[in-house]
Amino acid sequence: MPTKPSILLIVEDKKFYEKVKKSLGEENLHLHFVSTVDEAQKYLKDKQFNLNGIFINPEISNKEGVTLLKTYHENHIPVPVYLITDDLDKLSQGLTKEDMGIHGVAKSAREVTEMVKIIQIGMKEFDKARAMEVRDTLDTKDKEIQENDIAFVPIKIQNFITGQYSYFDVYIKINSNKYIKIVAAGDDFDFERIKKYNLRGTQYFYIRKNAQEHYVEFCDKLAKKVLASNKVSADMKINRTMNHGEEVLKFFAVQGLDENSLTFAKNYTTSVYELLEKVSEQNKIIKKFLKNINTYEHAIAVSILSGLMGRAYGLEAQECIEILGMAATLHDIGLSKKRTHYSEGDDLLFYEEEKIEAELKSEGLKPSREKELLEIYLGHPKRGVEMISSLKNINPTVVQIIAEHHKWNNASKDELKGFHKLEGKGMVHPLAQIVGLCDEFAKLLKLVGGQRLSRDELKTFLTSLTHYNESIGQLFIKTMTKT
Repeated sequence: MPTKPSILLIVEDKKFYEKVKKSLGEENLHLHFVSTVDEAQKYLKDKQFNLNGIFINPEISNKEGVTLLKTYHENHIPVPVYLITDDLDKLSQGLTKEDMGIHGVAKSAREVTEMVKIIQIGMKEFDKARAMEVRDTLDTKDKEIQENDIAFVPIKIQNFITGQYSYFDVYIKINSNKYIKIVAAGDDFDFERIKKYNLRGTQYFYIRKNAQEHYVEFCDKLAKKVLASNKVSADMKINRTMNHGEEVLKFFAVQGLDENSLTFAKNYTTSVYELLEKVSEQNKIIKKFLKNINTYEHAIAVSILSGLMGRAYGLEAQECIEILGMAATLHDIGLSKKRTHYSEGDDLLFYEEEKIEAELKSEGLKPSREKELLEIYLGHPKRGVEMISSLKNINPTVVQIIAEHHKWNNASKDELKGFHKLEGKGMVHPLAQIVGLCDEFAKLLKLVGGQRLSRDELKTFLTSLTHYNESIGQLFIKTMTKT
């Protein structure tokens, strides 16, 4: 069984390739080099099952390199693909990385080298043996099995992470409660095997629910390596941190909130802290973040925004940032959907406040439906507190922030937002005000498609809210106008 990562480098400049090759050496990986679109097309179609990462310079063959992305997607190659460019904005013409279906951007030979090293280290440090303990040897590969959907968790193909060989049993879903195991844990990740199941148009792989914990651990390991590197771009750090958060939230949705999932949440908040530490240019974090805000869960957006405001507020100690990050990540845990499984196409892990607000304001709403929505909407802070209060290692400040993150909203401004009436008046924790402001702001950003807002527009936004400390409002303006 091969143990070395296999990387495809598609560039015209052989000196670029030689730099990467010299930096990495040949004893620890297989580095494949092609210099034309035609060569690359053949390679992608014929040898993709050997690869762990693909790096494409879109400038090759008179700027035709970007057409290789079409080949990559048409052949459904679930291997991370990166573009080598220092001007993604010009190349993409406004499209995000997610729109283009790429995992990141490397601007130089040094960044390509560093990303390959991270792939290598992440593979070595991940506990492969423990992950493969949960493989189901009873499922015959390539044969249909019938089992309740509750036993499986989908992972988007573009987010799927694996090494030279799979650490997990991997399935595709062919119908409700019907699956086929296409890769067994420990097998080479043979994409020829995957292709014959006609993956065209399929967006998800599936792993068993009992393997999800190990997959999240794998995402955690990779995020740590990316954030620890001084040579990886801010764009890549932000992308990997937010993907890490997505998998943690999905874990909550499927496995529930307990001591174990709380540990995963803490690991994610540590990633947010490291991101804020490593990427010193907050302006860059905000710019990259805004471009991708509509593709991530609301809680991920709030955790990043709250972290930025927390630093501006004067929180320097890691513990303080992590308390704020934990509260921001869990602030809407009381809106989590009650369900028994996470199914393909069901990307919504939580009820969305803005959709509830819109429905409550709609004409002809039946009283029974109105009552149901108000119970969900106004009751979610209390429900969230009830969900986390029994956990042993939860910080009391996190509980307080979740309880109060809507309390400062005044019903006189918006009669739907009468949260402060539920628990009476009183001082609201300043960190709860930060999370509350970022909660509302994240919803606004999603509404406007992640556009940057001017200082005057931010002030107008603040006038729609009340009961926050004036200094918190000024801090919000100062932080968000750094873009």
